[in-house]
Parts: sequence; structure tokens; C-alpha cells
Amino acid sequence: MLTNLIQYIKTYTKILDLQRLNSYKCIKVIIEVFKISSHSSQMVSFGILFAIQSLTAETLGFTIANFSSDIIKLYYMAIGTSNNFTAADAAVQTLLPYLSIASLVGFLLASLTFAPIVSWLGYKKTGLVGAAGSVIFNVLLCIPFNVYYWMVMRLFAGFFVVLFQQPSIIIVGEHAESSKRGLLGVMFQFNVTLGILVASLVLLAIRTYQDKYNAWWVNFVVTFIWPLMGFVLLFFVPDVKPREEKEISPMLLFKEKKYLKVLILSVMLGLNQQCTGINAVIVYATETFKDTFKTSGGGVHPLSSVFGSIIINGVNFVATLGALAFIEKLGRKILLFGGVGICFVAQVALMINYILAKSNTALLITASIFFIIGFEIGPGPIFFVFASELFPVEAKSLLSSILLSFNYIPNIFVVVLFPILTKAAAWSPFVTYLIVMGITTAVLLFTTPETKGKTQEEIQMILTGSAPAASSEAEKGSEVRFGSGVMTAE
Repeated sequence: MLTNLIQYIKTYTKILDLQRLNSYKCIKVIIEVFKISSHSSQMVSFGILFAIQSLTAETLGFTIANFSSDIIKLYYMAIGTSNNFTAADAAVQTLLPYLSIASLVGFLLASLTFAPIVSWLGYKKTGLVGAAGSVIFNVLLCIPFNVYYWMVMRLFAGFFVVLFQQPSIIIVGEHAESSKRGLLGVMFQFNVTLGILVASLVLLAIRTYQDKYNAWWVNFVVTFIWPLMGFVLLFFVPDVKPREEKEISPMLLFKEKKYLKVLILSVMLGLNQQCTGINAVIVYATETFKDTFKTSGGGVHPLSSVFGSIIINGVNFVATLGALAFIEKLGRKILLFGGVGICFVAQVALMINYILAKSNTALLITASIFFIIGFEIGPGPIFFVFASELFPVEAKSLLSSILLSFNYIPNIFVVVLFPILTKAAAWSPFVTYLIVMGITTAVLLFTTPETKGKTQEEIQMILTGSAPAASSEAEKGSEVRFGSGVMTAE
């Protein structure tokens, strides 16, 4: 903040030449300097910013993982649709894909309506509304009414999670010191995977005592704790507002070759990440491993599905830690294509496992573990890195929207189609993933630039073939580029 103030004074001294200023201009300069110095005095504690960032990530992680097929079966028992857990297994299959994607549809709707909501309420109020909505709809999810009611509540819970998450991240990015923003960004992915893992441990506790008490609702009680704390903490940070910037028209993306490459890249990145099948693996982990682990007597262990979920989500968490160590040491392209290569080999192994007359437990677990490692090394984190580095300023909002759309939409299809394809042939989902992964990876291989160590200007030169418009020195000192826009302190 002090650096911004000094830079601001130097810039105005150079541009206006204070020795020749009249009194009116001097007063103007003093007022501007006072404004930025006032902003510097509003520094928010790193602890508060870190807590908000962590809470939004935990909320997202729990929302992804708290709706496993095991929880759905326990809910069916609670509303009287099934008498026991085994009977519920058959009952849930009809609506399982649609229950699983309800929150993803909410994510997509929130992303599409985020910009107008923020322009109406501002970032802080949007975050507060999102946190409050997350709490309310997770409470409503605890009510055993019927499955269609539950599906609608799940959709709204997903909608408000994004309204809590996106503005909170932007607010944190604006108020954090520049030296700490990288750490905060890294810790977001860390806390998402931690939330998913902890949700699996909560599921283990619920399943362990399910014969004594059906506590399916505990999953949602634990989930709403995070946005509730986030709601309180948001009151302790100042708001930010979007700066008005002219962006190119959507049609220009198709008319000018310099933007067409970036458009293709944004579409392929979204498709490549989700068409690895990662969310099908995470969401259906309990279903995939329900018959994998045996008791000493040779029968299926009653907690087999939970053990599988914990293994997958535990590896997901540990692999994220490993990826963080390499993200700045190796090139983005090396990590992306290396990770996709591991995912490809693991998917082939999984396909072979399901082609076999009898599933091989060791092969299933090993291939699943390597698949998660490959994803967290490559397409998982690199997707977000490229999203922040590749897009030219004049098309950032438009391309970010396209990128997110081609992330959520295939995600929905992947989760819906997985149980349908599995029912037709257990190996068929993996063939689909391999084909789409192969096509998108081939396109990315020829269109993706290496961005490691390059400035935003150099990246834009490579992608668009033209230099971006230069910002003023004062703007360079005070602006923060994050996601789909540019924010300045209010």
C-alpha cells in the first residue's frame, strides 16, 4: 500500500510538474493522494482474508462432496421410500444422476447471472447474500420432505455457494498485499480438496452409526457452518467496485483471427478439464467402490463405499499439495500435458478393469489413485492458472464467461451420463473420456503457449499478435486483475 502511495505521488509529479501548478491543481493532487493514502490505511488483516478465502473453499468442497449416493440412500430411508440401506440402493438409481447434478446446475446459473447481480448489489452485498443463502438452503436440505423438494433445495444451495464464493475471492484478492495473493490463490484449491476429504470423514461417522441413528442431515449441518462464519467475517472487510472498461463485442471473437485462437483455447481448456471425468470419479466414488472392500469372511464390507471415497479424496488432497510444489518450477505446458498423459493411461487401466470378467481390486484402486494424481498435476490447477494469464484485457470478461460455461456444462453432462453409460456397459464412460481427452489435448498441443515467466503483455503478443494498450503508471500501481474484471478500492 505504501508503495502504491509513493508511486502515485511520483507519477503526478512527473505528469503535472508541480513547480508550475496553480493552487487549484495543487489542491486536486493533494485530494487524490489523500484518497489513496486513506485506502492504504484500510488494510485488512491477512488472517481475516485467509479465513474468508478458506471458508469459501471449504463451502465449495463440502457442497461437492456432501451429496454422495450413500447420503441419498439414507435420505430415502428417512422419507420412507426404502426400509433399509440395501433396498435404497436400487431405489436411488432412477434419480441419482439428476440429484447429483442439481448443485452443478445451480453453479452454472449463478455464473451466468453473477455480473448483473454484482452490478446491482456490489461485491460485498452479493457475497453476504450468497453466504446467507448457503446457510438457509443447507438448513432446508436437513428437512426430510420428498426427493423432488430435496433436488430443488440442492439447486439453490449450489446457486448461493457461487454467489458467496466468487465475490469473496475478488474482495480478498483486492485487499491482500501483492506478495500474499499467490499464497491465497494456492490455498483456495488446497481448502477445496480439504473440504471434500473432511466431508468423506463425516460420511464415515454417519455410516458407522447408521443402524443406531440415521443422521444423514449432519452432512448439511457441517456444510452450513462455513458460510455462516464467512457471513460474519465479510462485515470486517471493505467493499470493492468494478471499474468501467470497454470490452469487445461477442461477434468480434469470430470475425478477427487474433481473438479466434483465444476463443478456441478457452473452449478446449474447459472441455479438457471436465472431460477427464474427474467429477464423475469424485461424485460417484461411493458407488464405484461399494463392492470393492471385503470382510475377513469374504463378504462385502458394509463401509466399502466409504473406504473408497476416503481413498480417492485423500489422494486428491495429497496430490494437490504435490502439485503446488511444481506449479512455479516447471512450465505450464509440461504440467498440463504430463498430467493429461497420466490421466489417459489411468483411464485405459480403468477401462481394462471393467472389461475383465471380474473387477481387479488392486488395478481399480491403483488406476484411480494415478488418475487423481495426474489430474491434480495437470488439468486441475493449470486450468485456473491459464484462466488468469491468457486472456487479453479487452476480452477478459467475455472469455472468462465462455471458459466457465464450457467448464460447468460438460461437467453436468459427465455426471449425468456416467451412471447411464455404466449401466449399459461398465467400461463405456472411460471410452468417452478417452476420445474427448484425446481430441481436446491434440488441439491444445498446437494452440497453448507457454506462459511461465512471461509478462501479461508478452502473453497477449503471442496470442493476439498485437500489443495491449498501455495503462497509466497510476493505474499500474493500484489495480488488481482477477477473474473477469478489474477492481479498484471503493
